[in-house]
Amino acid sequence: MGFVELLKSLVGKKGWDYDERRGKVRVHCRIQASLLHKGGLMGCDIKNISVKGMQLSCYSKVRKGALIQLKGVKQYNQAEIHEINCKVEWVEKSSGGWLAGVQFTDSLQDMAKSWLYWELKDQNVRMVGADQRRESFRVRTNIPSILRTDSEALKSKVVNLSPGGAMVQVLGTGLLKGQVVTLNFGPIDKLPRISAKAIVASTHVEGAPVYGLRFLEFSHGGTEELKQYLDFFFTPP
Repeated sequence: MGFVELLKSLVGKKGWDYDERRGKVRVHCRIQASLLHKGGLMGCDIKNISVKGMQLSCYSKVRKGALIQLKGVKQYNQAEIHEINCKVEWVEKSSGGWLAGVQFTDSLQDMAKSWLYWELKDQNVRMVGADQRRESFRVRTNIPSILRTDSEALKSKVVNLSPGGAMVQVLGTGLLKGQVVTLNFGPIDKLPRISAKAIVASTHVEGAPVYGLRFLEFSHGGTEELKQYLDFFFTPP
């Protein structure tokens, strides 16, 4: 399936839409990425995607006409291309930073081999399969944490959180799928301490290692305390 066909396949799924008047698919989404520009790296969110390009929410201003590259936060072994090349077409100030419209400079054939292709496939699977149940609700976070294995305590960061699990970026020894660990974070301000036994459900180890954890049981906190984090970090789309 090519990049255009993938976008069209997402039309009509809950959370996506298609504007016939524009003559092209525009997929509304929220995908974390890293933007490389003039040798510097900054975080951004992809807000929507069309066949021609994307709208980005950037933490710092980028220049109109600039050539940039986008890298995904998650790594996909299936992807052959890990950097997407774009040109900035417009920039405007927003309440949360800067919005930028970018045009793809890579071919559609290359886009079909890129990390973005697999990110879109992955998001679609989660959305359709979960059917937006409460368990599938996820929020983006940036929470310092400690991940304990049987032999060591690893510095880590919770990058997104759901009632049933978390995506965690870890420094140190690689983890294995199926491994049981303990995730500890908080208290933060008024948010409580959370300590949960979890199983490593997925691994993304190229670049900065990121692991998907599924919670098994809590020794501190629980579902109600976890909901406080979800409410605190939730940002409406």
